[in-house]
Amino acid sequence: IESPFVARSKFFAACKNVNENVSEWAARVRCLALNCDFEENVIDMMLHDRFIIGFEKGSVQAKLFKEKITCSFSDAIETAMAEMAAGEVSCSKDPFVKMEPSIHHVTSRRATSSAQKPRSVSEKCKCCGRKNHPTTRCRYRDYVCNLCHVKGHLAPMCSKELDSRTV
Repeated sequence: IESPFVARSKFFAACKNVNENVSEWAARVRCLALNCDFEENVIDMMLHDRFIIGFEKGSVQAKLFKEKITCSFSDAIETAMAEMAAGEVSCSKDPFVKMEPSIHHVTSRRATSSAQKPRSVSEKCKCCGRKNHPTTRCRYRDYVCNLCHVKGHLAPMCSKELDSRTV
């Protein structure tokens, strides 16, 4: 078991990794606090503060900075998740966007036809199926499919469901 001072040093130095989602970051903050020997009356405040301060700069952190100082750690997590779901986070920092072609089997099969025509908003979103936004701006891109349990699309857009319907 490490010294509480070593544990606190790691806790206070922690920052959210670019590839971590909100739940993973919250879990890591909780784990880092385990050996810190924080008093019962301050643990929620410490978790709350590290969670918010350790978030990368952007719309999520800006939203969290607007929260009341008295909000709880769980309130901060809910706010961050809601902000991420709203799609206001920069797509360039979202690791899912980089993995999109390998996740969507249908996308890779149609790559030749989509390369010939310019991509427009009139095309269906690969996450939810609507035509009013590109896939990269979809609020459901961080949701987990109820059919295949893969992050990035809703059940109506699931390629596994599509494969079972065509068989």
